[in-house]
Amino acid sequence: NHGMYNGAGIMSANGGMAKIENTLIYNNSSSYSAAVACTSGVQIKLKNCTIYGNTSNEAWGDVDGGEYLNCIIWNNSQGPLGYENITYSNIQGGWEGEGNIEINPLFIDPENGDFHLSDFSPCIGVGTLDGAPYTDIEDNPRPNPEGSMPDMGAYENAREIPLHGGPVYYVSTTGDDNTGT
Repeated sequence: NHGMYNGAGIMSANGGMAKIENTLIYNNSSSYSAAVACTSGVQIKLKNCTIYGNTSNEAWGDVDGGEYLNCIIWNNSQGPLGYENITYSNIQGGWEGEGNIEINPLFIDPENGDFHLSDFSPCIGVGTLDGAPYTDIEDNPRPNPEGSMPDMGAYENAREIPLHGGPVYYVSTTGDDNTGT
């Protein structure tokens, strides 16, 4: 989508409340706020949304007082402009808030529109249950597996925790540090 001024992904104006859950907002462009724009007293809550690849001259979003929970906000040309309350989310460029992280979300294939979390994603199992939707964008249960913590973003991975992709070190509790035996 392309918007002439702002809100190419989502635009809401003139009061009211917008509740957006399990939504992909990606590859939108505009001159001001490409992904999300709310004006004139609109209250907005985004839960478990993936906001990716939005381009603008000013910001990916302009929402005074908006709330973002368990979202992934990555690979956008600019940061947010308003005074958003963002928690338990993965935000490129960082954002102060409880539970927030800043690390590549490791999507399966974002260049081709696949925003499922890979089994190695740091967004697996680090969201919060408080206010999270009960299913994901594909109607899979959230959290999955039952009894775990939900994932960040629109898609719930079936893993409780991510796989570890780095080296594995084995440490002996016996031996001599000086001789290496």
